[in-house]
Order: sequence, then C-alpha cells, then structure tokens
Amino acid sequence: MVINNVPESSLRFAREMAMAFLERRRVHVYGVLPEDSRLSATSIGEIAVAADGQFLCRADKREDLVEKPDRRRNECRRSA
Repeated sequence: MVINNVPESSLRFAREMAMAFLERRRVHVYGVLPEDSRLSATSIGEIAVAADGQFLCRADKREDLVEKPDRRRNECRRSA
C-alpha cells in the first residue's frame, strides 16, 4: 500500500502513526507521498480520449498536465 495525497501538515502523523498502525496489522506500507498537484493532474491526452476528441495541432503536448488554473493569470484585461 502507498499512502498518497497527504497534506504537509499530516506527513509526520502518516509516517509515524498510520504506517506503524497498518504494519502491526500486516499491511505493508511502501511509502507516504505528499500532496502534490502534479500527481493528481490530468493530462491533455486523457481529456482528449475521454471526450472522444482529437488533436488538430500540437499533439506533442498530449502528455502535458492540466492543473488548477491561476485565476489571476487568466483574467481578461480591460483597456481603460
């Protein structure tokens, strides 16, 4: 088993308490993975497959990850 998506504030608990608890019950824990948006992001290719879509250009980007966008970067700029 791998314990994944653990918030930084809970890593010590997961490594010291949860792993020990599971090991005592003969559940081998291979490791604890910290929370990381890259580990839970979906690739552009996965979205294309799920949508039965196709790449019209830049198919070389199919493995790029789609992460939660930064809303500030995506705001439209209005001219004064």
